[in-house]
This record gives sequence, structure tokens and C-alpha cells, in this order.
Amino acid sequence: MKKQEETQITCICKDNEAEIEYARWIKYFNTETFEVIVRDEDPGEPFVEVDDNIGWVIAELNRKGYKTCFSCEGHYTDFFPYTEEEVKAWAKKGLIFSPFELPYIAFAPGIKLPNAPDKWDLVHNPNAFDENGNPLKNFEETIYANIQDSRIKGEESFTVVKFRRLAALMKWVKGLECIASEG
Repeated sequence: MKKQEETQITCICKDNEAEIEYARWIKYFNTETFEVIVRDEDPGEPFVEVDDNIGWVIAELNRKGYKTCFSCEGHYTDFFPYTEEEVKAWAKKGLIFSPFELPYIAFAPGIKLPNAPDKWDLVHNPNAFDENGNPLKNFEETIYANIQDSRIKGEESFTVVKFRRLAALMKWVKGLECIASEG
């Protein structure tokens, strides 16, 4: 079955008209077995949607015992109505707001990271709040990619820096000690 799915995806990607078809294929992360699958429709529980370029990292973190809650591979946007100072103030409160939708991973309560990946910032959020001031109780520590606004001149430069940060993240995850208990 896997070979058929791979062939189907390859065929879908061959011509420009089919690009819309390809967009239907989404990665899903199994919160129980930690596998990542690609499907054109939501498989339901225990799967959750995960961004394409961070799915492997999320799976590996969870396999090693670093349970994750939320994540984003990072996305470019031309419109962001907040200043850098506002974003930094929110980050100190544990808010997940960032210019360019920075890559981030939020970890479950009780997970203590030994450090952050190179060019990533570790933020401890014991009392995190959403944009409306409501408490967020399901995560404590978050890592954010450190991407300086002044260096981003458009989508292309954002993408280059984003993939450099994701490469540093992958290297960090590979080197993390496993804290998962043997079951």
C-alpha cells in the first residue's frame, strides 16, 4: 500500500494543474505510536496534524520522552500588526505570537529541556496566557527559532533562515538523551 501512495503523490506532483490536488496531502502525527503518516483526509484520533517540515522532529522528540503539545515549522506572512517589542513581551508571558510565524515547539508540563538548539531560544512559561489573557495550562517550556526581523527581506530570505534553524533543531534532537521510560 505504501508504494501505491508514493506513486500517487509522485503523479500528482508532475504537472502544475495538479498542484491543488497535492495540497490535500497532509502529515499527521500519531500521539500514541509517534509515527508520522501522510493522508488526504484526517484519520482522526489518535492522529493530529503536523507541519511537513517538522513532523519527523516531533515524532523523535516524543519517542525520546520529550512530550510535545504544539508546534509550527514557521510560515512567512507579509502582514503582522505587532511590533517586535510587543512580541518579546508576549514571549516572556509564554504567548505563541511571533513575526513571520516563527518555528516553535511547546512541551508538555513536567518536561524540562537540558538546553535549546543552536539559534533557538528556550522560554519557560509556567504561567502562560493567550492573547485574551486566558491561562494556558498544558505546556511549560517552549523553544522558538531565533530569526531577526531585520534580516528578513521577503519570503525567500525567511525560508532560507527557517531551514537553517530547522537543520539546527534536527541536529539537536538527534543528540538529545532519551528520557522515555522503557515500557
